[in-house]
Amino acid sequence: MADDQPKDRTAGDWMHAIAKAAVSAVPVVGSPAAEMFGFLVVAPASKRRDEWLRTVWERLVAIESRIPGLIEALPSNEEFVSAALHATQMAMRSHQNEKLTALRNAVVNVAAGIAPSADRQLMFLAWVDAFTPMHIAFLGTFAPSCTDEQRATIRGRMSGDREFTDSVVNDLNTRGLLIDHRLWVVNTPSIKESTACGSRVVSVAPGFRGAARAV
Repeated sequence: MADDQPKDRTAGDWMHAIAKAAVSAVPVVGSPAAEMFGFLVVAPASKRRDEWLRTVWERLVAIESRIPGLIEALPSNEEFVSAALHATQMAMRSHQNEKLTALRNAVVNVAAGIAPSADRQLMFLAWVDAFTPMHIAFLGTFAPSCTDEQRATIRGRMSGDREFTDSVVNDLNTRGLLIDHRLWVVNTPSIKESTACGSRVVSVAPGFRGAARAV
């Protein structure tokens, strides 16, 4: 088993390097702006990336005790490499713990072999990238393990902002994640079930576990 955390550069690193070089090449802007870009964006982004990789690595190490040889096999697992690269780029663009947790759980599920097909997995990652924490929390209210108290708390928070809530419900309906398509479904306590795809999102949502579980 490898002892160190992975240190390979991601596509996101090269994008930042190209952006910094482009700023430096503009005569009017000059190198001070490039240094400022590095201070404001590149360094914090690198810190985010390193923290993200550390937490993913810790999860992989933790589950290898149950799946011997897991880490050694991952470099040749193309689905895992693709999912990890996509999720890493998405994680670097977010500071929200709910989204980072969902992305991390998704990557670990791919590593453990309990994720959906590659096409569905990439589609799922794109959804998590586009969703706000409230999208994920609302889907979590359809999880079998979600208590009535949790459901009431989350839906109660949403009911106070009709415009935002309608937008969230429309987003989820457009992606086929809700069974009940009514905009005001948040005020319908009896609705406790999402579609199969919705359950997949719920399965990696922080605080909830649905049809499939995160390792």
